[in-house]
Amino acid sequence: MKSKFSKFALPVAFVALGLAGAFTTSAMEKKLADAGIVPGYRKINATTCEITSTSCDEVHNFLCKTPGNVQLYKLAAPNVCPDMLWRTAQ
Repeated sequence: MKSKFSKFALPVAFVALGLAGAFTTSAMEKKLADAGIVPGYRKINATTCEITSTSCDEVHNFLCKTPGNVQLYKLAAPNVCPDMLWRTAQ
């Protein structure tokens, strides 16, 4: 009886855990997208933008800058970053 139970219950438990993990991961990604988290780009010159490791949001409290105090911008098209980014806290 015990072996029949473990042959059925363990695979079902692993599938359930896998599905729960997949839904949780998907929900976290959606929450970040809904929060308006965007990567920051710095302007190299008028026609070149470079991505940074700093993430910003679009809540207009403080200007979003790198740790080196460089203003970050939102990428609108390849190598076009006209809009300044903001962040909730400094």
